[in-house]
Amino acid sequence: MEVTATWRLIDSPIRYMQGTLSQPTRVLSAMLPVAINALVFAAMGAVVAVRTSEAIAGGQAAGPSVGMIAAIAGTGAVLSAAAGFGLHVGVVVVLDTLVSQSGRTRKLIELTGQAYWPQLIWSIPALTASVLMFNPEPFWLPMDNRAAMSAYTESMSREPLQIVLDTTQRLFAVWLIALHACALKVIGGLTVGGAWGMGIILGGIFVGAPLALQSTVQNMLF
Repeated sequence: MEVTATWRLIDSPIRYMQGTLSQPTRVLSAMLPVAINALVFAAMGAVVAVRTSEAIAGGQAAGPSVGMIAAIAGTGAVLSAAAGFGLHVGVVVVLDTLVSQSGRTRKLIELTGQAYWPQLIWSIPALTASVLMFNPEPFWLPMDNRAAMSAYTESMSREPLQIVLDTTQRLFAVWLIALHACALKVIGGLTVGGAWGMGIILGGIFVGAPLALQSTVQNMLF
């Protein structure tokens, strides 16, 4: 079923979502792709954190254990994924309430969760690439050298692997938003223009705002 759902969300999302309207609402089962993605991100976060900490520590004094670093990074990634999903659900439900007042909140939450199936197309290869290819250069200067640390961190963000992963993540974020807009159209009976409008609003919230915030923070720190 999961493979079928993923393919139909790629091939014809509107038709797939319309087909679920006559089926029982299964909110809990729709959380499965969210949970799988959260675990994948946890593993990827642990790999990146451990290898980065090893590169930064280099020959310096020993820091936290590898296990502790992995646990902290993995837990942070799971919490971040859970918070992100909660935010997506909240915004989608609020938009439906303000625009359509469909009264089908549970079905909308189900479709919001199922929209995460296609995200596995990039998250699993991203985890594999991180395991096989992420090996940052050692950082030998003292860790209290703020300018050097900033330059090191910035250089890591310009690595080809990181650029590819960041770009792919943003493209799939746009895809996720498009599926949310499709769900709002199907549940709320929106027109095509209305669905586009919802997509633009969601894009501004979930893609535009984080990019603007990231740029602001980088300018403040560096």
